[in-house]
Amino acid sequence: MEVLSVMNKKAKCCTLMIVFAMIVAMITAPAGASDDGETFIYKTGNATVNVSGLNLRSGPGMDFAALASIGKSQAVKIVGQVGEWYAVYDYNSNQIGFVNGNYITTVSEDSKNDPKVPDEEAPNVSEDVSNPENLSDDAQRLMSLVNNVREEKGAGKLEYSEELSKVAYDKARDMVTNNYFSHQSPSYGTPFEMMKAYGLSFNAAAENIAGNQTIDGAFYAWMNSESHKTNILNGDFMKTGIGVYTSPIYGKIIVQLFMR
Repeated sequence: MEVLSVMNKKAKCCTLMIVFAMIVAMITAPAGASDDGETFIYKTGNATVNVSGLNLRSGPGMDFAALASIGKSQAVKIVGQVGEWYAVYDYNSNQIGFVNGNYITTVSEDSKNDPKVPDEEAPNVSEDVSNPENLSDDAQRLMSLVNNVREEKGAGKLEYSEELSKVAYDKARDMVTNNYFSHQSPSYGTPFEMMKAYGLSFNAAAENIAGNQTIDGAFYAWMNSESHKTNILNGDFMKTGIGVYTSPIYGKIIVQLFMR
């Protein structure tokens, strides 16, 4: 788990928690949270499970929830590593999560595999996104999923923000272009620093990011993670911005920003 210090106008201490299944959320946490310093490393390869009933977890550690159970001798696709934990794609459950490296046998691995950005990058959102009706199909779908569940839980619908969506889109593009998956951008810094650089003012803000083949897959993965779900259902947030960008590794990089 990666923990970073972030802030709002009241200088509250928050944390950024990288929680894979190819998802990451920013959540409020008590002061004094520790940083274990683990870094996500891109790598690809193939492996087989060498134990029965191996849990595919939502993050790199035993404290993370089990997403699925993988059988002995089953093949998995390696997509990254954090310490002794491997991020893998489970073909049976169609999910990406973490398994301890002691319980898989690597068949092939390439730690130098940096994702390549396509030569021609078509934008995933319309340049005119002042109204939700002008959103891309992906952004529209995520907006619908999030607002529907917020209404069900009594949190109220989020207002779409063109300005915030510009930040979200540029963050998603930056992750693909610079080959990283993190709240911390080498180009813009933290999401809060990036929002301020784009001229946005806020009292509180949060970011969910995901790498997934589909919008629905990213959304339901978020909803199965308490930290991401907290952001989605937080009634204090009033506005949201969505950015989706094509990724050669994940299919799509999805960034959703929240603020009030």
